[in-house]
Amino acid sequence: MTFAHNQHSSVHLLSKKSQRLERDTFFFRPNSFGFLIGGLNRRLTKVTAATLNRWGKLCDSRCPRFYLRPVKLKKCGILTYTPESMGDAIGPESTDTLESGDYTIEVKDCDMADPFDFNNMTLPFISSSAHLKSFSELEGADEVPEHLKVLRHWNVFPTGLEDIIAKRDGMQCMITGTKNDVGVSWIFPPAWADLSSDMSHLENHEGLRVPSNAMLMQKSLISAFHDNAFGIDVDDNYRIVVFCYTDQSKDDLAHFRDEVAYLSHCPACTSMRGFLRQHFRRCVLVNFRGGGISEDYPYDMILETMEALGVGSDDEPDDMVSLGDPLWSTPLGREIFENYMKVNIIPVSTTEDSLNHGVLRIRVVLSGMCLFSILQTSPFNRMSAPKAPAQQGRVHLLSKKSQRLGRDTFFFRPSPYGYLLGGLNQTLTRATCATLNRWAVLLDPPCPPFDLRPVALKKCAILRYYPELVGPAIPPNSTALIEPGDYIIEERVPEDRNPFDFANITSPFIAFASNLESFAEIKAAAEAPNSDLKEFLHWYDFPAGFEDMILARDSHKCMTTGSTESLEVTWIFPPAWANAFAKKSYADNHQGLVVPSNAMLMQADLISAFHDNAFGIDVDDNYRIVVFQYAGRSKDALSPFCNKPAYLCHVPVCDAMQVFLREHFRRCILVKFRGGDILEDYPSEVILGTMEALCIGPDYYPDEVAPLNDPLWSTPLGREIFEDYMKTTIVPTSMTESSDEESIGDEPDG
Repeated sequence: MTFAHNQHSSVHLLSKKSQRLERDTFFFRPNSFGFLIGGLNRRLTKVTAATLNRWGKLCDSRCPRFYLRPVKLKKCGILTYTPESMGDAIGPESTDTLESGDYTIEVKDCDMADPFDFNNMTLPFISSSAHLKSFSELEGADEVPEHLKVLRHWNVFPTGLEDIIAKRDGMQCMITGTKNDVGVSWIFPPAWADLSSDMSHLENHEGLRVPSNAMLMQKSLISAFHDNAFGIDVDDNYRIVVFCYTDQSKDDLAHFRDEVAYLSHCPACTSMRGFLRQHFRRCVLVNFRGGGISEDYPYDMILETMEALGVGSDDEPDDMVSLGDPLWSTPLGREIFENYMKVNIIPVSTTEDSLNHGVLRIRVVLSGMCLFSILQTSPFNRMSAPKAPAQQGRVHLLSKKSQRLGRDTFFFRPSPYGYLLGGLNQTLTRATCATLNRWAVLLDPPCPPFDLRPVALKKCAILRYYPELVGPAIPPNSTALIEPGDYIIEERVPEDRNPFDFANITSPFIAFASNLESFAEIKAAAEAPNSDLKEFLHWYDFPAGFEDMILARDSHKCMTTGSTESLEVTWIFPPAWANAFAKKSYADNHQGLVVPSNAMLMQADLISAFHDNAFGIDVDDNYRIVVFQYAGRSKDALSPFCNKPAYLCHVPVCDAMQVFLREHFRRCILVKFRGGDILEDYPSEVILGTMEALCIGPDYYPDEVAPLNDPLWSTPLGREIFEDYMKTTIVPTSMTESSDEESIGDEPDG
């Protein structure tokens, strides 16, 4: 069976790498801008979701399992694309062959180990290195650093080794079985030992100059093998996987094209399998991974080209260079022109109609990329705005998450668009700057200290807000309670920190996963029909005699309240979700969490809130009970802990229990404090789609705007769009009168 999917269409511009490899199947991150993770030429090698999951583990043993989802890409800016789902997710274990087309790679929350452990990022096929070289490129490139050039002598065969290999392999190619025109080749060239993921190979070049790291091969295949154009997938029964053709090897590799082919005779030596596996890993890294268009056209190049073409953020419409400029004919120039025309230009006929109403020149910000001028008319000026409900004096629209949590205190990034990092309901739990600094370090130990600055937010675009300072900075060690309101988080960045060291990003409360689920939410998802998480639910069960042991240890008292009534034993960090534990020793080690120190006695009406991460125990604040949210039946039981310091009834004496309580509390911060920006509810594609539905934008005439009785105007997003439209489109009457005069005055006589 194969998954039917759309054949590759050229919606997204192909990078030089994707063109060179003749890719027809592409795998993207599931974000708004469709970052390309990797791709392949399906005409050479067919793959399945299970195959790609295995390759992900081969590249990085910590890689979580992932799903594939067929998508259709839509342009959403210059060289950026929004993926739209075109079908159901394909499970990690699926052995059905993938059709060519576009897919997103999706990691479920319960499979991601730790979204804040940037030193141990585990997203599939993501690397801090944009472009890796093949072995042959390392061997022949002049731009290779000097410290690598001096290693090349390790690739010379020791005396007599070639004779040993020829005899061992029976004078025949291990790939094809032929005995004609064969030669000895290294599998993983010893010069590049440090590129192996096998720690025993590091700085051990001599250790790779062994017979098990060499094989007899058709001479016409050796160059392609060293170029990582093909490799041997040891764990798929020694399948020969071809990623690309090379000139010299094209005819020989054609035998393996579009069909399953395997090694002529498989090595009996375990260490040879290890070297073949490491070579194949390099093939995946070099020829499957990467190849996004941004590798050819980084952001600064796009901005420079826009400036050169006169369509940058500081340019006026008449600054645009002549269409005869050769820059417009380049691939990037064409993309910029298409985007400019799409968002900027309306038919000339509208200027004639505009004379009847008055010409208005307006400024609109699009995608943060450039300003553009368009002609609009003024009948909409007579509309009255739909009434929006009061937001308790808040300028920024609250997300569903912030509303659900009853937040009154918000923490933003100090950027021009004020992205929300997190928030609190201080009617439940008061906080200080010192507390927040400690929480940030709990999530990410290398996190630098930060100040809090009170700000007033001002709208600067649809659902975007500019923070203006309204008070002095609150230092990281301040123990004064902060007042409800809006704040920005300002890092005290070390002077020696490298801003491009993405493997060690340490910004407070920033994570790759935008919306993590509580333990209760993950469990509910696992209990749904056909969930592939059902297999983990049995880890919620207590071993025989376990509950009696906890009852005796905790003296038949709730550790949280001290109550002796309606008690039950509960897990602190449910063993089912061991992969979400920050300590790597617990990844896939569910049994390691089935211990008494990971359980406690608790009032039955508190347990659901505890599993929902609605409250937790801040071990490092003297076991303070921190409430983030009222939750259902736990509301009355949580009330005594709200709006005043409350502490664990009796403190655990076991150090291991502290670890589990701290890890549970860490999850509470991840789930209930972090995130909640309004764009989580209304991503850019939703905003653009709603504007299109309301006929607002450069592609629509003013008389096409949806009538005010359209229910879309009454939605929160509709009101925001209306307000922004009125603000950016309508100018005072005096201006329209002068515009009328200027326009009419320019008309030719007669």
